Amino acid sequence: MLNKKQPKQVNYDDFCDLNVIDINQHKSIITPEIAKSMLERNTKNFRKIKESSIRNYARDMESGNWSLSHQGISFDKDGVLHDGQNRLYACIKSGVPFETLVFKNCDGKLSFNVDVGPRRNVADWLRQNGYKNCTQLASALKLYYAVKHEKEPHSVRLTPNEQITILEENPRIVDFFNYCKILDGAVRPSCPAVVLYVSVMENGTPENIADDFVDTFYTGSMFGDPRFSLREAISYRRQKLRKMEVFPVKYELAMTIKCWNAFKAGVPLSKKQVNWNDRQQFPRIK
Repeated sequence: MLNKKQPKQVNYDDFCDLNVIDINQHKSIITPEIAKSMLERNTKNFRKIKESSIRNYARDMESGNWSLSHQGISFDKDGVLHDGQNRLYACIKSGVPFETLVFKNCDGKLSFNVDVGPRRNVADWLRQNGYKNCTQLASALKLYYAVKHEKEPHSVRLTPNEQITILEENPRIVDFFNYCKILDGAVRPSCPAVVLYVSVMENGTPENIADDFVDTFYTGSMFGDPRFSLREAISYRRQKLRKMEVFPVKYELAMTIKCWNAFKAGVPLSKKQVNWNDRQQFPRIK
């Protein structure tokens, strides 16, 4: 292991000199005990804690995905905590120390300039790293997680770090997603991309069968063909939606799985048969 110098572990009182006027920063390792001490100074922060953020941060800390950034823990000139309460609660929840910058002697109006911009998400990271169709690709990563863990897609809450880890462990999912982009309009590309990726890469289906499924999705499918039935069923259900409604992805995913399984088995499937509802068992990818 590299002999890397570790930042000094400090408590708030160890480094805060209230006589200093300028803002000072200190790189520190915050342990759960120090986090509790800092939260005792959270006396003027009337923002509610965000349980979902705390859970997400805690998972990143537990998995080792939390990393040092420019966004630190800040205190004003009176030693009152102004920014960082959710990260501190996450540290306590996870029981894992984390490295951060700590700022002291900040202006009391600091809160008005914090968290005022759009929140970054994994699509922004994908865009910065040269990927295309980043919002849909990010959705595919969450959908893959939902399939692998048998969860409702709408209930999946992943941190950007968790989504990036999925991508790093499954790099070819990008190839499948890009290939399925030609199906956009008939079906969300993320649905067939995840279905084909799992079937080919994890279930051992020959890749040429997946190629045929996509290449002739429009031109080679006719009445009775599962792909024709999928197109018709999704189109019909989308037309039935009220204004501003969106066809839930779990239905589209389930219908895509049924379509793929029938196509792979070489059996016909009607529009009625390809439909899926909550009373039915969620299909498994073959």
